[in-house]
Parts: sequence; structure tokens; C-alpha cells
Amino acid sequence: MGLSAKDGRVRNTLKDLNEVIIMKKYLALIMIIVALASMSVSVSANSLTYHHGNNNTDKKCYAQTEQTGNDSIGAKIKWQLSGSNSTHWGPQVTGDGKYATSYSDYLGGYSGQSYGYFYHNGTKVWESTAWYSFSF
Repeated sequence: MGLSAKDGRVRNTLKDLNEVIIMKKYLALIMIIVALASMSVSVSANSLTYHHGNNNTDKKCYAQTEQTGNDSIGAKIKWQLSGSNSTHWGPQVTGDGKYATSYSDYLGGYSGQSYGYFYHNGTKVWESTAWYSFSF
């Protein structure tokens, strides 16, 4: 049985239609992959920065966690006065704003060193790698 020109056109049309369906499936798959990739980026987009230092104007030491998102963050400062074996703690400050900052007591006229602790979602995620000197 021979094929007519009409049978060839039908087969070509079915072949073209099948290719279109396959292309639509590939396009849908690509769109799903892009959507998933953008979701994972948005979930992990919160950037955390830790600061530890001295506020010379207020004569206090501080530890501060800064974020670009709105997770629960926190900070806590510890300090020791020169010539003393005792360490003192500032409050552990938490919140879901841009900053969480813990300050020492007023230390005007004193020198010593401080150490910072930093929290994310209730868990300590970082601490200072060395004591930081102050002299007010």
C-alpha cells in the first residue's frame, strides 16, 4: 500500500505536534527549575554581620548582630576590667529587627577588654575570636 501526499502531510503534522508537546514539557520543566532556584535564593538571602568594638562617645563596649532579613538575632557582650579576674556580662539582646546590640555598663575612666557573642534564631552562631581592648 502506497502513501499519498496527504498521508505524508498528516504524519509530518503529527510529528510537528509531538515536537511542540515535547518542547512545552521542557519549557515547563525549565520554569519549575527557575522557580525552585529563586525560592532557595530568597530563603537563604538573609545576610548576617557581626560587630564587636567600643563606643567611645558613650564609653561602652558593644557586641552587635546585623541582618538584611527579619530572623530572630541576638548579641551579648562580656568584659573584664584591667587588673581584675572578674568578668561582667551585658544583657543578651534579641529581636527580629535590623540590629541586636548588647552594651556594657558605662566604663568611663576604665580600661580592659571585651568579648562578643552572636545569635541567630536562638542559637549562638559566632563568638569573638579574641578579646578586644578598651581604654576610656
